[in-house]
Amino acid sequence: MPAPAQPASVPVTFAQSKLPAGTPVIVMLDQEISTKTSKAGDKFQVTVLHDVVEGATIVIPKGTTGIGEVTFATNNGGFGKPGILSISLRQLELNGAKVLLDGRYREEGANKNGATAATWFAVGVFSGFIKGKPGVIPKGRELKARTGEDIAFVAGAQPRTAAVPTTAIEAVDAKLPEPAVPTVSKE
Repeated sequence: MPAPAQPASVPVTFAQSKLPAGTPVIVMLDQEISTKTSKAGDKFQVTVLHDVVEGATIVIPKGTTGIGEVTFATNNGGFGKPGILSISLRQLELNGAKVLLDGRYREEGANKNGATAATWFAVGVFSGFIKGKPGVIPKGRELKARTGEDIAFVAGAQPRTAAVPTTAIEAVDAKLPEPAVPTVSKE
């Protein structure tokens, strides 16, 4: 008796897909950024808060880290001038590769122009000692960004049908017994 034929293996293939540029990503600041301590060019870290999904595939997992940069910082000053802080979200570290991230924010401390004007009439030049508040973006602040480029990824398994070799079918057919033909008796 010959050995039974092994079923033909069907190769599994995966589809190449892409997450389009401009896809929303929610990140959180990992540290406080303030006009008192930061200057233009300083880098800071962010963390992705929610999985970014395309179809059934998680393309950017929650917890992915990224980098942002302080693009402008001016400290609070005299005459009630507030501190102003501008930041840009730059990139994510995704599976060992750097992926562009796009997001810009500006934070301005409270000004005290009203207090300065009132004090100017009362004490004159000494009103210059009234300072505005510094610009601060607190640790944990959620920021909305967008992917700055298309991100290629391999989607979940997408099996394709493959032709089964006819020799395997012939071997299986050779082992099947002949079908029994029912006999009809006439009585």
